[in-house]
Amino acid sequence: MSTLEKAVGLMKNMPESKIETIYAFIRFINSEQDEIAPENHLPKERAMAEKHATN
Repeated sequence: MSTLEKAVGLMKNMPESKIETIYAFIRFINSEQDEIAPENHLPKERAMAEKHATN
């Protein structure tokens, strides 16, 4: 089983608020890795991702 399949399996039982946090974090990581223009990211998503990246 791939890492992605394992992650999806875990997320199936999570509340929607946690899924939103995970999504924001993934977008944040992707933006740093690919150097996507910051204007493509909503301020709320960026703030959530930064908050959870330091915890």
